Amino acid sequence: MKASGKVLQHKLALAVWEQAHADGAEEAVERALGAVTRALRVSPKLRQVLLHPGIGLEAKMNLLRRLLPLRGAAADLLHLMVEQRSLRLLGGVLRTYRSLRAMRAAEVAATAMTAAPLSRPEIEQIRTVLERVLKRRVKLAVKTQKNLLGGLMIQVGERRVDGTVKGAFDRLERQLLAAS
Repeated sequence: MKASGKVLQHKLALAVWEQAHADGAEEAVERALGAVTRALRVSPKLRQVLLHPGIGLEAKMNLLRRLLPLRGAAADLLHLMVEQRSLRLLGGVLRTYRSLRAMRAAEVAATAMTAAPLSRPEIEQIRTVLERVLKRRVKLAVKTQKNLLGGLMIQVGERRVDGTVKGAFDRLERQLLAAS
């Protein structure tokens, strides 16, 4: 397959993933796209009808809707692919979509550093906030570092949010040195 076909597959998969994720329908979209892919594989006649230039777009979409439960992001993607005559890319779009879904569903590791030990409810509250912000499950490690003096530092990958007393003193020191 040409590079342009791979790029189009990736763009379509990413667009449908984003819409499905916003709708909270990632699994339903994957099932619908899988069902259409299987139907096209086992039925050359269906593939022939959907690719036929003499059959109108709405007739093709009505046929797909009667055969398969299509709604939301899956229906939008198939409408576009039938309209653009790019249905041959559906298998690749589905594979890429599955990869995106698996990658985005994976846990992300985060570390919370505090000067004093946290209670179980405090740890769960931090995890809940991080999961809401990151839109992923969070595996949270909690470390106690007395040199932080107080507050909380969160690290996720290369990103760090420093809300510690030590961090505030360090920032103040840098500002004072820069001003002199």
